[in-house]
Amino acid sequence: MDLAAERQMRDAAMAWLRDREANGTTAFSRRDFFSYLGRDIRFMNPQTGIWKPAGWRGALSISTVYTPESSTRPYEDADIGLDGLGRYKWRGLDPDHADNRALRAAMDHHLPLIWFLGFAPGRYAAVYPVYLVKEEPSSHQFVVAVGVIDQLGFLDVVYPSADIEVAYTMRETKQRLHQAPFRAAVLDAYTCRCAVCRFGHAD
Repeated sequence: MDLAAERQMRDAAMAWLRDREANGTTAFSRRDFFSYLGRDIRFMNPQTGIWKPAGWRGALSISTVYTPESSTRPYEDADIGLDGLGRYKWRGLDPDHADNRALRAAMDHHLPLIWFLGFAPGRYAAVYPVYLVKEEPSSHQFVVAVGVIDQLGFLDVVYPSADIEVAYTMRETKQRLHQAPFRAAVLDAYTCRCAVCRFGHAD
């Protein structure tokens, strides 16, 4: 698929999410899809954490399942590194797995993705846009930054905190990855209504 067309479809996916959130939807599921030019496109892989729609060059989304505190996650996703940025694990250990190639293509073409973070069984908060800014093969993972940034600048930065834009992205990444699932869980539990006055407005 032409990259320009794929970017338009990604924009349509994120516009769908923004519209739903503006109307009080804070929780999403693996069954959700958006429509583009008469075609229905799902947001998430029905079974695994990495999703690349047919014909696309790079992955559209990554997801991290909800895991109770007493359990161990199958992948240690959503960890924050010392650089303040997120980490997302490869699928398995094979760098040439199709899912890992899909992530690498998104990184190489600087394509925006959606990160779905589980906050309850089958329910996810959406964080977007996120960018894969670097790969760490020895740890079998990608480095994830939240927001619109100059991805190329990350690759050669030694002391990220010295740069204002990068420092902002670090703070934004940590804040949104930690707060998005909590916010979604609270709004979902109270059906987007104030617990005191019952005013119903998600914002």
